Amino acid sequence: MPRHSLHFRILAAAVLIGIVGIAATGYVLRDLFSNHIEKRFFQTLESTIHDLVAASESKDGNIRFNWRPSDPRFNTPFSGWYWVIFDQDNTALTSSDSLPGNVDTGFFIYPDDSGHRRFTMKGPTDAELIGLVRKIKPLGSEHFLFFVVTGPADDTRRDVDAFSLNLLIALSLISIAFIVISLLQLRWILTPLYKATAGVQAIRTASKSNLDQNYPDEIRPLVSEINALLEDNAEILSRARLQASNLAHALKNPLTVIKNESRGAGGEKIRQQVDHLNANISRHLNRVRISGMTRHNGNLTPVAEVVREICESLDIIYSQKQLKIRYDIPEHSFFHGDRLDLEELIGNLMDNACKWAKHEVTLSTQCNDNELELSVCDDGAGIPPGEWDNALKPGSRIDESQNGHGLGLGIVSDIVELYGGSISIVPKPASSMNCITLKLPGSQLKGLE
Repeated sequence: MPRHSLHFRILAAAVLIGIVGIAATGYVLRDLFSNHIEKRFFQTLESTIHDLVAASESKDGNIRFNWRPSDPRFNTPFSGWYWVIFDQDNTALTSSDSLPGNVDTGFFIYPDDSGHRRFTMKGPTDAELIGLVRKIKPLGSEHFLFFVVTGPADDTRRDVDAFSLNLLIALSLISIAFIVISLLQLRWILTPLYKATAGVQAIRTASKSNLDQNYPDEIRPLVSEINALLEDNAEILSRARLQASNLAHALKNPLTVIKNESRGAGGEKIRQQVDHLNANISRHLNRVRISGMTRHNGNLTPVAEVVREICESLDIIYSQKQLKIRYDIPEHSFFHGDRLDLEELIGNLMDNACKWAKHEVTLSTQCNDNELELSVCDDGAGIPPGEWDNALKPGSRIDESQNGHGLGLGIVSDIVELYGGSISIVPKPASSMNCITLKLPGSQLKGLE
């Protein structure tokens, strides 16, 4: 995908915004969950202290429990879930079953006088603990006691890490879905532009003459401007062709007078030059006519119909040579261009072939991938390989014994070039025919006549 395309820019912006948004969402959710876990953790410690206070009685400096907290974690040795009760003399009065009797409870961080705070510490197994201290006077006691409850810090970390992993997987799947949806949405949004591009390409290949107006409101002004530009261009070309045509006719009239006045002795050279000037004027007038029309006139010219008419005329013109003029044209072959241009192409090629042929002239076409391939062959002497380039130049004559001004193949080359096609001369192998092949815009469309 090109970096400078709208598709890339919009998708990159959407993906960047999406990734930043999803990452920020993930961070906030993880932080909220971490705070929730921490809050629930301290609620558990607080609840345990309340249970200890509710279950305990103090008599003569001793603590007696009517019942013990039922949380099994405080009964599992070295689980990290511990509780210890201290008196004001820093003496541990009792502790949870998770602290075996041989464990010194003095390692617990002793509370300060406030008797109400949170802390972290290293436990008897060097595991990090999070604790809560409360300074409370139990029922029947004359002195305050300090209730200390701890839990393993790893418990909160495991919960947060497990949540983070699941959150990462979920957000990754959401990101992938977001990218896929963005791609589909982007393709849908840019469809009118793709349609406009295809329409312009159709205009260039002569399939259409302008763009339709069935576009979203944001693109319709652009389409209207393109159509207006095409109309203005066509009008300018039309005026230019008219002016060129007027100039050509203005030149032809004096030339006709010069030619008529040169009749007589010594005027042959002048007449030849006048004929040559007339032929060149005709050629350039023809170029003006086809220039600017070839790629966006929207015409579809049936090839078979043009070929039949030209071959019927050539049968009459060259009847004395008794040539076999054959053609093989699919009925649904169409030339994407002006009918006069196709007649000019086929007429010049066929006339040239009939002029040089000994017995036979053939014409065949085939269509593939919006391309019309047209081949004209004859059994004449052929064009010497060294003269191929010269043969396509205007005014070039390979054999001076034949009538004409050498403009036929030159005109063909001009028209082919203006249509963006190609022309090639195929050398004559043994016992075969000479062929000139043209490649032009065309197609095979059934149902169109």
